[in-house]
Amino acid sequence: MGDVDVLRGCAREAYAVLLDNIPAFTRRAAVPFVLLLPIQLIDYMRQESGFSDPLGIALGLGLLALACHTSFMVSWHRFVLLGPRASDTGIRFGRRELRFLVTSLAPLALAGVLLLPLGIAIYPLHAGGTVSDGVIGPAFTIIFVGLLVWSFSRFLPAFPSLAVDRALGLRHAWRMTKSHQGTIVLIVLCALSPAMLMEALLAALAGAMLDVLGVAVLVLATAIGFVGDAVGIGAASLIYARLAPAALAEPFAESG
Repeated sequence: MGDVDVLRGCAREAYAVLLDNIPAFTRRAAVPFVLLLPIQLIDYMRQESGFSDPLGIALGLGLLALACHTSFMVSWHRFVLLGPRASDTGIRFGRRELRFLVTSLAPLALAGVLLLPLGIAIYPLHAGGTVSDGVIGPAFTIIFVGLLVWSFSRFLPAFPSLAVDRALGLRHAWRMTKSHQGTIVLIVLCALSPAMLMEALLAALAGAMLDVLGVAVLVLATAIGFVGDAVGIGAASLIYARLAPAALAEPFAESG
């Protein structure tokens, strides 16, 4: 069976899962959202005032934000794959979430390694003034994002498998997606693009508005970010469920 047949409808179904389970989404997103919002507001006010945070404070806030996002991602993966059996709500950061977060560094590292030769090749041109910063910056950003989407698509089944304690391993996930690369990239883009574009637009508007309006728009952007995360996570979970159905037939731990 071809990859289109196996994975057809994953993006659409991910939206349907979210829309059909708004109360479950709210219960899982509420605490991470409440914890993340002050971090977003602090960063917004810092940018507005031009204040430079000490490195320790900035790092601490960044780690807290990562913990909030990771907790929600794992929780929503578990809900999509386990349904009512997954009782994960609120905020949790244990061994499961730590493994999930550490594993997410692999696609970042792969994209960086693949981009390195281009950087080495371009550096002499930049140093000699042949290529300007205005060209290199956007070009590198576009290429890096493309590589990142591709690398995440290759490792994608590893993340939902970790969330439900059925760790595939990166090598197994890579082999599993070998014949599905294009389809998975398309599914990921369809699932994530609408919310990501809207969130980016609102974040840009927040920076251009007065304090009160800017904060209100930032709150909305943060909420939309969680919606986008839920759709993307849902799509990843559904892809995993279709590529590894046998793993989901085994008994699962409800929590822990």
